[in-house]
Amino acid sequence: MPTRGSLAGEGAEVLRAVRAVVERSNETGGVGGRQVEVVAVPTDDAAARAAALNRVQALVGGFAIEAPSGMPWIMPADVGLTGPDVAAAELAAEQAGAALAADLAARNSRGTVAAVVAPGPDAGLVTGLAKSLLVHSVEAGHKTSCDQEMSALRKRDVVALALAVPPDLARRCAAAAARIGWRPSGGLLLSPSAVYAHLERDLVTQGARSALALATPNADDSGSSRFRRSAPGCDSYRSLVSFAAAELALGAAGASNGVLTMSGLRDKRWRSDLYDVEGGQHTTSRVVSVRWGRWTTVESRSSSPGMRRGVVLPDPGAVIASGREEF
Repeated sequence: MPTRGSLAGEGAEVLRAVRAVVERSNETGGVGGRQVEVVAVPTDDAAARAAALNRVQALVGGFAIEAPSGMPWIMPADVGLTGPDVAAAELAAEQAGAALAADLAARNSRGTVAAVVAPGPDAGLVTGLAKSLLVHSVEAGHKTSCDQEMSALRKRDVVALALAVPPDLARRCAAAAARIGWRPSGGLLLSPSAVYAHLERDLVTQGARSALALATPNADDSGSSRFRRSAPGCDSYRSLVSFAAAELALGAAGASNGVLTMSGLRDKRWRSDLYDVEGGQHTTSRVVSVRWGRWTTVESRSSSPGMRRGVVLPDPGAVIASGREEF
């Protein structure tokens, strides 16, 4: 986790959230009678990260740098991390696009969606939207001010504006749309990377929507409420994901006599009031919106095509997962 700079405060939240889970587990006997240890390492300390990998059994949540080979990483609290050793990764942009398309249909906002697209994983947002909607897209360079793109798209008859671009460019494009006073009736649609980059802090993104695997910390559901009680003062989405990741890791290890393996995670369905994971992947999506400078869950159990509704209370079990740095 970051210990310096603008993300240090959120890094501290992540650590408190993971420790809340571990402390509760240790109070009830730990994992198979063994106490669980949290190992926290600064993201900017490569030597400490390398040393930590030799003494932990799993990574949970956190701030992504890269996924180390051979180390189970449960619910990386960031976007774009995939691989054979990653379980329950955040929704990909394409999955978010499918969820947002279903949300538009539920709001009776049917029609063509305008989109700004740039190379990279965020471009998948358009792929997901295009599965059920017409999309008119324009490509943008990473250094554009987005003024020309907004002027061109405004001439189209569209119901929503999707920014399938990295967060910094999404911020510029939202500002460009605001400069010409344009916001389609269906609103602004963003990829999950916008949530992790805290675009909710920008005035021009108020009312924008995205989709995530879990509900937001301020949601009015049992999982978010339990998180707030267990980890008071932690209100970032990344800290909630890290909390859920630690619970899943501990539960899975407890069910396997203290040994956490990727095959064990993928062979079963793991459900709680925070998550529903099957085959190592989330089965639910939640549409979220920026309200008063915070991401807020719009529909606590909104499901996109191919994703289930419904979540049951968990058995966090005992377990392992030593928390660690790149969290």
